[in-house]
Amino acid sequence: MKTNSTETANDSTTIAASSSASATGMQPPLANETVLLTPEQLARVFSISRRTLSNWTAQKIIPMTKIGRTCRFDLQKVRAALAKYEQGTAA
Repeated sequence: MKTNSTETANDSTTIAASSSASATGMQPPLANETVLLTPEQLARVFSISRRTLSNWTAQKIIPMTKIGRTCRFDLQKVRAALAKYEQGTAA
């Protein structure tokens, strides 16, 4: 049975968000709240390596937020940036 990559990413996002929420004892985020993922979580969502994620960040393909000395990624902004990047390279 084939699965859609978007469905898989959405499932992974839910897992990442709920697992990080349960690990911290917090409630899962609401639909309109921003979810900031760690590099490890984002790499897992897109099934890529940490190195690929670092390359995309260094090349400014995806946006990153620094909070102190930690890096976080807004999943909605990353998806939008990748869609924009894909449209620009699909010419």
